[in-house]
Amino acid sequence: MMNRHDQKAILAYAEEKGEVRGEARGIKKSRNEIARNMLGDGVEPVLIARYTKLPLKTIKTLL
Repeated sequence: MMNRHDQKAILAYAEEKGEVRGEARGIKKSRNEIARNMLGDGVEPVLIARYTKLPLKTIKTLL
C-alpha cells in the first residue's frame, strides 16, 4: 500500500506530464495555423518549414 507522500509524488508527476503534453499540443496547433496562414499568403513551403520548424511533409499536407 502506498503512503500519502508516494501518492502526492505520483499525482504531481502526472500533472506535470499532462501540462507538458498540453503545451506541446498547443505549440503544434499554433505552428500549423501559422503555416496555413503563410500558405494562404503565398509563402513557399520551404520557407514556412524553416520559420515554423515544421517538417516540409507536414506543410504539404496543409495545402
